[in-house]
Amino acid sequence: MSENKNYSELYKKMLRSHGSSYLSLMSIVQGVAFGFLALQVYQNFRNYGLVAWILTITTFLLIILTWNEYIIGITIFKWVPNLIDASIPFLFSTSEIWLAATIKEKYQEWYLAFFIFCIVALIAFCNM
Repeated sequence: MSENKNYSELYKKMLRSHGSSYLSLMSIVQGVAFGFLALQVYQNFRNYGLVAWILTITTFLLIILTWNEYIIGITIFKWVPNLIDASIPFLFSTSEIWLAATIKEKYQEWYLAFFIFCIVALIAFCNM
């Protein structure tokens, strides 16, 4: 009986701490992705045409929407994180950094990075 009580208390503690810790993690990795995007724009904006600016705005919106989706998810749902939950913020950040790194007038590479971003989003959605 004592073991079940300890397990129950641990479970409650994990549920209470998950929201703030996961949101902090998402904020940090999204900040890194945004910082990389800002650096890319700063270094290359003189060479940007219409296509590159559209890709830049799209990448920026993806970063914002990803963070916002996790704000909503953390507010509505309570869950104990697993290894996939721990991996998802880093996978999102990696795919967003790749999106930012491939912003050019020749956009085919960006589409590949966007495809990877969509795969990560699908994994995250199925995991919720």
